[in-house]
Amino acid sequence: MLLHSYYTTTCNGSKYILVTFNIRTQRAIHIICVYRSHSSLISMFFNTLETLIQKIPNDCPLIVLRDFNIDILDDSNHENNKQQLIDFMNKFEFKSQFKNITTKARSKLDHKWSNVLGNECKANVS
Repeated sequence: MLLHSYYTTTCNGSKYILVTFNIRTQRAIHIICVYRSHSSLISMFFNTLETLIQKIPNDCPLIVLRDFNIDILDDSNHENNKQQLIDFMNKFEFKSQFKNITTKARSKLDHKWSNVLGNECKANVS
């Protein structure tokens, strides 16, 4: 596996890294790592993430992961960030790959979403 490209940007307190690897036997795989600050505007977060996702050809494997600071297990979220995240990822036909809690507080703030099927994994809570 060879590193093909690397791009990083910061917007409204959130950080994004897009890395592309060339795999000798397959096409390139793209990974977007994100950190969304609790104070960042959710609309700006999704707009920037969408801009990055749209840089990737539709037929390429893409994984979006890391610290979204959106608890997918919290139904009491008054801003409805949970549903916005689910709707956003469904728009790109991404499936959640972490099926369990990701923090000691029994929340799920860290995420791995992918258009690559069959790669469900368990998060290590630290």
